[in-house]
Amino acid sequence: MDREAGLADLERARGEFETAMAGVPDAALGHLKAGDDYSLSGLVPHCEYVFRHYSAVLDGMAAGAQFRAVDPDQLDEWHQKSSREGFTAADRKQSMAALGAWHLATVQRLRRVPERLADRPLPRARAPCIRVARGLAGPRRRGRCRSF
Repeated sequence: MDREAGLADLERARGEFETAMAGVPDAALGHLKAGDDYSLSGLVPHCEYVFRHYSAVLDGMAAGAQFRAVDPDQLDEWHQKSSREGFTAADRKQSMAALGAWHLATVQRLRRVPERLADRPLPRARAPCIRVARGLAGPRRRGRCRSF
């Protein structure tokens, strides 16, 4: 997948997600099904967390340096708490705006990663989302991507 096609897919998925979240009734925002990690509205901070985490990965790729993206403890704590609790109807607009800002910042970072660096092996990550970031940053060449 080339960068522009990947970014178009990401934008399409963003629109679908925003539409789905807009359809969640206010009373259901905090619903957390037994055994789940995220409440319905907790999916929004979870997505924000993914963008925040991989922003550090993309910054490292753009810098061309060896790096290992490690989240600050407070980001992990915020993610765990916010993803379970979600947000209230009063906070919906603000939460969606924060996610939109991180989406835009991530897209800008993706555009800054030089094509020549997009194919280099990456450090192991604990989530498969790096594959998305890597695919969007540039074409993947066979045999160069570490398994996660």
